[in-house]
Amino acid sequence: MNTHLITWMAGAMCLLAVACSSPFTDAEIPDTLSPTCTPIADFESTSQCTETCIVNFTNRSEKAESFNWDFGDGNTSNEENPSHTYDKPGEYEVSLLVTCGISEDSISSVLELEPAGWFCGQPFIDERDGNTYATIWMDVDGGHDLNKEGKCWFAENLKYKPPGTFSNCYNLEFNNCLKYGSLYSAFGSQEAIPNGWRLPDMEDWQQLFDAFNTTKFLFPGGVQYNGTLGIFMEGGESGFALRHGGAHVEFPDPADINNTLFQYEGLDVYSMFWVKGVQDQLGQLRWNAAEAVLTTASAPNASYSVRAIKD
Repeated sequence: MNTHLITWMAGAMCLLAVACSSPFTDAEIPDTLSPTCTPIADFESTSQCTETCIVNFTNRSEKAESFNWDFGDGNTSNEENPSHTYDKPGEYEVSLLVTCGISEDSISSVLELEPAGWFCGQPFIDERDGNTYATIWMDVDGGHDLNKEGKCWFAENLKYKPPGTFSNCYNLEFNNCLKYGSLYSAFGSQEAIPNGWRLPDMEDWQQLFDAFNTTKFLFPGGVQYNGTLGIFMEGGESGFALRHGGAHVEFPDPADINNTLFQYEGLDVYSMFWVKGVQDQLGQLRWNAAEAVLTTASAPNASYSVRAIKD
């Protein structure tokens, strides 16, 4: 007969000072009957609310072998690290019961899910001029899952005309601004961005192309993408809704080598976008049906399209 300190879930206790019958020797006591198998329940959570609220629960319990979650809305789970979607924001009392052998512990916490304001995927209204823009979350896997790493993009080109900067419609036709957005000077491109947004940089564009497994070629000062670029066009599966808006470009005057001329070119053939560089320098993205070329260099006197992005 061996004497052990064993705590039972029902509250019965076999004390060291009392002789208790046990089928095990000292070396054979199972961990699940040992005082060392005493779980401590704990968890944390992160949430993302749109019309519904998705909550990711992370188990932080110690010495736990099984998990019983009650999400406070009539739903439960036995997963270790579950995710749960609540139909609407509000307060929910979430509890976690963990066990280890015959021992158990539990913890409860009130989850406060705040109603969402604006979120990516909803139209964005530019308060400066009242223009409304479609937005889309582009995650790193080529989808639109707000719970995955990614960026929120304008799904159309900017139209805002910053005071004191050059921005114009292709061929000076207002309907082209409505369809393709404005064309901006280098300075105007940064002034055009709404508050809370920013001009996409090289890494942002590369992340976008990489998410859709386009063929990639590196070269000094830039990167070229080929392949399935059609998915970015209006109606394509990416949702990026690209329309080629051309550019306003500078070229040498054939009649005077000391003079330069400007012209609009490339409507419905290619796009040129300003790209945020290092130390406030700007690069460019030239994009047509066959390729998209990102470079750190740009033509400072040209006028290109602009998309806005936020993290």
